[in-house]
Amino acid sequence: NIKKIISAILFLPAVTMAEDMTQVDKWLEEQGLNKYGDLQDAMYMGGSPLFNEMTGERIERIDYILSKFPNKPWSSSTEM
Repeated sequence: NIKKIISAILFLPAVTMAEDMTQVDKWLEEQGLNKYGDLQDAMYMGGSPLFNEMTGERIERIDYILSKFPNKPWSSSTEM
């Protein structure tokens, strides 16, 4: 059924993203980092590093984390 195939393709990235974020969050916790990959006591202007008050731009949390850890170290932590 073509509708099922299209639906599976459209929702696959969301499922993969959720699984990836579970791995990311576990790795951040193991490293003693906050949910943004920064030190636990990090403070942010506006309360979040995801929103740039100067430009009005907002980024997704995963994009912020990937900018800090482009080699995705959480991927290797679960391959043991």
